[in-house]
Amino acid sequence: MKLHTRILFALANCSLSIAAGLWSLDSSCEKWSDQIKVGVHEALDLATNAWQVMEDHANEDQVKAMSKLLLTNRAGDNYESNFNAAKATFANLKAITREPGNFAARSDMRNTIFYCDDARFDKAYLGGPDWRETIRDFLVLEKNTATLKNCYDIGQKKTDLTKMTTKVPKHFDEAGWRAALQKDRTTKRAGFEAATDYSCSIDVCPWFIEKFAAQGFPKIDKDRIEWALELQNTGAELPPNTGALKNYPKRYFDFMKTFTSTVLHELTHTTQGGELVDYSQPLCYDWDCCVSIKQPTNSDTISILAMVLKMWTLGYYVDRDGDIYKLAES
Repeated sequence: MKLHTRILFALANCSLSIAAGLWSLDSSCEKWSDQIKVGVHEALDLATNAWQVMEDHANEDQVKAMSKLLLTNRAGDNYESNFNAAKATFANLKAITREPGNFAARSDMRNTIFYCDDARFDKAYLGGPDWRETIRDFLVLEKNTATLKNCYDIGQKKTDLTKMTTKVPKHFDEAGWRAALQKDRTTKRAGFEAATDYSCSIDVCPWFIEKFAAQGFPKIDKDRIEWALELQNTGAELPPNTGALKNYPKRYFDFMKTFTSTVLHELTHTTQGGELVDYSQPLCYDWDCCVSIKQPTNSDTISILAMVLKMWTLGYYVDRDGDIYKLAES
């Protein structure tokens, strides 16, 4: 989930040298530092594998079929451009340094800091509903404050909780934007945003870490695939989606999602990852929605594409309905 939503999208030549983004862990993540490091490592491995498969095996039947499910419209006339866009995103992601670095919050927007508590926020700022982030001196608007509360102050709430959330630290000239809106109601926010020298942030919600800690932090590997296959083959009940996603049913592929797939999703929101977005109305997560919208600028589409290309590397395939098969059976 991304606090700041702006589409920044450029088709890059993957053969060019790409600057490396750094990442680090705030001290608030000390309890889970080893697990988060493993999650980042696996996320970068997923991105690297996806880029390599797209580079070397783009015309393999199952690679092309799964990529088209996620990236091409019915006419099929945008597949090549969308494929190259997704590949460029993976190139940017795999350029992130593997080990955490040592840098200040005020350093470079290509860098990212992981946080695991809300101690850096002034929650009583001017007595209003908005929080203020004291480290980077940013006001967190009411809607995004609600997202953070849904991460750290969940109370008795049980559903639709925030798992992780990313902030891209851009200054927004709200007064200028609103003045422009008076003249042209179609004026976009993007023209009134300016880069800063602060790092991006990813807040990792404690409840979400604890959920996967209880599962032993499963990886996207053959064991995970065979577990999902067993659920599929035995006809295990699929939990319904709720809220805005209620019209997009869960699929057996969705059981494959892990802590790592969410880390990868969040990294696509960062400046280094291309500032991809969560498509709205509804926010587009999971197999069914991503296959429906076919957008390489949707974060979950990129995360899912990396997952299915990893599964292909391991000898498996996912069909239109989100069912999993061994390649020999496809």
